[in-house]
Amino acid sequence: MKQELECKPSAVSNQTQLKMSSFTATTSSIKDNFKKAFIRWIVEQNMPLTVGESPSFVSMIKGINKTVSIPDYKMTYDLLFSKKIETSRKLTLYLEGKHYSVTCDHWTSLAQENYGALTLHLIDNFELKTFILSCRKHPNGATAAELETQLTSDLTSWGLDSDLLFSIVTDTASNMNSLGEKIMGWNEGSFVRHHYCADHILQLTAVKAFSGDISEG
Repeated sequence: MKQELECKPSAVSNQTQLKMSSFTATTSSIKDNFKKAFIRWIVEQNMPLTVGESPSFVSMIKGINKTVSIPDYKMTYDLLFSKKIETSRKLTLYLEGKHYSVTCDHWTSLAQENYGALTLHLIDNFELKTFILSCRKHPNGATAAELETQLTSDLTSWGLDSDLLFSIVTDTASNMNSLGEKIMGWNEGSFVRHHYCADHILQLTAVKAFSGDISEG
């Protein structure tokens, strides 16, 4: 008997062939990546928001890639504001229910303008985390009342529970002493404490020691 050979068709792959475009960056992705990198560079290098309007800067970037558009002042501001909203939302969720400490500092510029800054600190999984809550100008001076208003406003805007604040750290200026007293009196039975910055104490001690302004005995 004659054996018949069956010719079976080869298995056809179910995978679709990838297009060449999947291996190369699209023009839109290049533009988006450039904007992200540009905004990050602006922030990390403290560059002016108008740097994208500099003819020489535009010429340099266009020499690398003509397809990208360099953000002007308005676009840079809008991109930064959008990033701020996104980051603020994520940070608010992260801080929810966590105990924290706040450091407060104030200074006067050469133009005799008063500023106050608040920074939040917490330990998460044995790692210190630090976030700037705000930096504001105080037209009426960086008084204890002004700084307290700034702090309460920040706690509200970031969704922070004042009962979870366990310490505030400041320098030894009189307005900071008053601020510490105000905060420790916020809630009855509250465990929040006011501490002086160790660096400020060391600096004041060194000044007194080298100036001879330390009484004997």
